[in-house]
Amino acid sequence: MANIATISNILEGILNSQLASARINQGTWEWFNALTRIVSANQITGTVRVVGPRVAVTGSNTIESAAATLYGVLIDNGGTENAYMEVSDVAVTGGNDDTLGPMLYTPSATMNSYVFPSGLVFANGLFYDVVLATNTALEAGTEISAANLLLHKAVLVYTE
Repeated sequence: MANIATISNILEGILNSQLASARINQGTWEWFNALTRIVSANQITGTVRVVGPRVAVTGSNTIESAAATLYGVLIDNGGTENAYMEVSDVAVTGGNDDTLGPMLYTPSATMNSYVFPSGLVFANGLFYDVVLATNTALEAGTEISAANLLLHKAVLVYTE
């Protein structure tokens, strides 16, 4: 069972001091509450990790290079471009990736949160990339612009 106090303190610290307060809303705190309940459940095995807020780099972004189960993602998109965060269990290379997880949409200048109560299992690792949210960009795997990439921050909660 995870140490819920440690996880709660880390997440509260991130929400209170490391993300844009103007974009934090009630949904963000409901994300925190849901993850607190999920992580405190007895059926969670493995070590719970909180990573972020992490700024994506061009190309594949490695969170974990071994098996992982993803329980929550918070995305703060401070840029001017709508974006999808592509999540996979193999290194993400852009076009024609076999995305084994969801495409997590976040409009520009907003914060979105995602919770997976049963967890999403990634057998080989946990990787992500950020692509521009247009039909042609999704088909080609076109990343958002470099300036907007720097403004796109992600917090991931998972077990290894």
